[in-house]
Amino acid sequence: VREQVVPTVHLRELVSSRSRPLPVSRPTIILEIGDRRTALVVDALLGQQDIVVEPFDAPRGMPPYVGGATILADGAPALILDAAALI
Repeated sequence: VREQVVPTVHLRELVSSRSRPLPVSRPTIILEIGDRRTALVVDALLGQQDIVVEPFDAPRGMPPYVGGATILADGAPALILDAAALI
């Protein structure tokens, strides 16, 4: 990115213990926190939503990159990833 090598994190490998075939082409999100950059490779981008993130006391064994939770418009719960914990 702009003549710089950026470390890459594959979200699927981080959050899943199962081995599945990877799609050939996958979208990548550049996370920039302070002076650190990381490319986060995801399976798909589904859109953008405005949400309210509710911090919570994570249950024992919850990965450190889970920073909160929300309820989506359709009523489904969703965990929110903490970008700083990913890079």
